[in-house]
Amino acid sequence: MAVPTPTKLGHLTPRLLRIFILASIGAMNFGYDNNWWSGAIASKEFNADFGRYVDGPDQPKRLPSSWLSTASGTPIAGWIVGCFVASYLTSSLGRRKTIMILCAVGLVGIIIAVHVCMAIHVKICPRSGAEESLIVRTVQG
Repeated sequence: MAVPTPTKLGHLTPRLLRIFILASIGAMNFGYDNNWWSGAIASKEFNADFGRYVDGPDQPKRLPSSWLSTASGTPIAGWIVGCFVASYLTSSLGRRKTIMILCAVGLVGIIIAVHVCMAIHVKICPRSGAEESLIVRTVQG
């Protein structure tokens, strides 16, 4: 008795494979961002650079809980706004134009992120870049 071959793989066209790969990259980026942020806020160096003396000057610097809540919650605000905007744009402009617009928004977020990182690392920015970082996390969310 012959074993039937799966027919579902027959529907896997090159175009569908490209869509699958791009969607997978987006999902990996989502997971990477969450894990990166968890590691950053836990590191001693990050807390020493951006933290405050919460428990007194004789204790190590740490990030206040209000900062952690704000920085961790801004991507969620970006997701909520993005869902509403994307559904409206898809209904009015169509799927292709909406994807192009959202890609442009993502590129703007990347440009802001690179600017913030360069300003912090090269020390051309007199501030810590915290405000810009929150904007980046919201846009990229």
